[in-house]
Amino acid sequence: MKGQLFLNLRLAARRVFFIWGVFLIWALLLNGGSVFALPNEDLRGVSFFYVPERLTLTFQSEQEQEQEQEQEQEEYPYTLQELSLVIQGDGPAGKMMSCQDKVNLRSQLVKLAEIFDRPPVDARLSWDENNEITIVPEQEGRSLEVDSLFLCLANPGFYQERYALPVKKVRPEVTAEELREKLPRKLWAQYSTQLTDIPDRTENVRLASYYLNGLIVEPGEEISFNETVGAREKERGFREAKVIVGGRFENGLGGGVCQVSSTFYNALLLSGLQITERHNHSVRIAYVPLGRDATVVYGQKDLQFKNNTDSYLLIRTKLEDLCLTIAVYGAGECPFQGINLYNKIIKMYPAAQIIKTDPSFPGKYKIAEKGQNGYLVEMYRQIDSGGEKKTEKLSRDYYAPVDAVLIRNE
Repeated sequence: MKGQLFLNLRLAARRVFFIWGVFLIWALLLNGGSVFALPNEDLRGVSFFYVPERLTLTFQSEQEQEQEQEQEQEEYPYTLQELSLVIQGDGPAGKMMSCQDKVNLRSQLVKLAEIFDRPPVDARLSWDENNEITIVPEQEGRSLEVDSLFLCLANPGFYQERYALPVKKVRPEVTAEELREKLPRKLWAQYSTQLTDIPDRTENVRLASYYLNGLIVEPGEEISFNETVGAREKERGFREAKVIVGGRFENGLGGGVCQVSSTFYNALLLSGLQITERHNHSVRIAYVPLGRDATVVYGQKDLQFKNNTDSYLLIRTKLEDLCLTIAVYGAGECPFQGINLYNKIIKMYPAAQIIKTDPSFPGKYKIAEKGQNGYLVEMYRQIDSGGEKKTEKLSRDYYAPVDAVLIRNE
């Protein structure tokens, strides 16, 4: 009899614990899994406390909100431990959270900013598939306001599962609207030089001018001819042609590129632009006047200029019938008018004549190498800017004389 009574009590206890377990599970589902709070208001003090372990930082751009796009927010999940945050209690209005290590919290938020921040991208000019200038729109940047987020999390307050990131917009410096006013469509200046009919040299001129063609220069930007054209290498298509070495003409890779840089130099001078680096040849060349040449040697001597205007510039090149033309385009009228280039020959150095004897030569004599005089030259540019004429000395150049070589048979 006692055994049966003990068995009945045991079964009754099991039923009670089973019912209690079902009731607890029902309470958990009813309250979203955050707190096992009994629905009866009178029993709210008899609640089981659940400690959350994570929170999520979220961001959604205003553009996405305005367009009402159904896109997922950017989410950055953290454990509370990673941010040194702890849950301290459960009050009537929610769980209380505090920070145990503010140094670590700030460090984690700074690391988040490094991932989250995005610099603005200025609007820029580019080329479309029809080889016409087009405007690539600007892109707004963003910057996480670390201090604001730190104060939100570091100070004691109520725990939330999700926190919206405080973000500051970063505006680009150049917008598409501003660029439309600065499109380089007006010809400011151009200059042409004539080539000799030497196929390899002409190919070098064509290739160098090809790399220069379509160059867009921003206001205040400094441009390097060598960086724009690139190394004169056989792998890039450059050929052997005459170059000046030690005052003499001999074959070298990329011969003829200096005609492109010299033609470009004159177009820049006639546009009123600021020249920041330029070198003259060691001897006089025939395709531009004295003092108006610009030799370039990759990695050694360069032609550089700065866009000292508020306009974007466009460089156009054309090689047609052995005539090379380089043009500079800007927005509206060129700010520099009435440009006049002139030189002053300070001194002339006559070329010497060297006679060599060759008994095997059939004729009486021949000119093996033509000589040319040397010069000391000063170059000037006169500019009319706003009705005021300004004259600047551009350079003082020395060109060595080249001795003439004659061969005779006696």
